Amino acid sequence: MHTHRVSQLNLIYCYFCQILFNVLLVSYVFVNIFLVVALQEYKYISGKRLEYFMISKPLPQHFTVLVRAIPLSDGVSVGDAVDKFFKEYHASTYLSHTVVHQTGKLRRLLVRFIIRFATLCCFVMGY
Repeated sequence: MHTHRVSQLNLIYCYFCQILFNVLLVSYVFVNIFLVVALQEYKYISGKRLEYFMISKPLPQHFTVLVRAIPLSDGVSVGDAVDKFFKEYHASTYLSHTVVHQTGKLRRLLVRFIIRFATLCCFVMGY
C-alpha cells in the first residue's frame, strides 16, 4: 500500500514538472516573439523620425550661442548690450537671449543642453 501511494505521488510530481516546463517554455517563446516585434517597431519608428529630421529645414531655434564677458557701456545693461549686438550684426537669425548671472543656473542650462544633445545623438544613431 505504501509503495502504491509513493508511485502515485511520483506520477503527480512528474506530471506537475512537465506542465511547469511547458508553461515556462511557452512563456519564453511568447516573450521572445514580443521582443522581436517590439524591436522591429522601434527600428521602423526611429527610421521615420530620422528621415523627418534629415529632410526638415534647419530652424534658427535649433542653435544656441553661449557668449561670455560682454563689455558693458555706461548705463546699458548686459541684456541690452547683447540684444543690440545681435540685432545689429545678426538681425536675420537672432531670436532671443537669456542672461545668466549665477553659475549654478548656467550649469543647469548646460546640463539640460547636454542631456538634449545626448538624446538627439542616441536618436540619430538608433540607440
